[in-house]
Amino acid sequence: MPEWQVLRDARRRTTRNRYSVGAAAADVTEIRTAIAFLTWLDSHQTSLADADQPLFERWMTEHRTRVRQLTSFIRWTTARGLNTALTAPKRPRQSPAAA
Repeated sequence: MPEWQVLRDARRRTTRNRYSVGAAAADVTEIRTAIAFLTWLDSHQTSLADADQPLFERWMTEHRTRVRQLTSFIRWTTARGLNTALTAPKRPRQSPAAA
């Protein structure tokens, strides 16, 4: 199975001694969120391959605080063809604060 970007980046940063505790914590949160999403899909008798956008939007509604942590996983699954039906929301661009 193809390797998720989070894991590849963590290994690369580790070999360069640039893997901070904060980066590790963020990676663990992303991994746990992906596991929680897959578990949620399973509880709804749906595989990742069969999940559709309305079901994903339901998950996002029920787990509002976790959407950002799942975005890279959803994009990874799309890029790998594991599920091309799901679209992760894009982060709104932050405009510079007016002085």
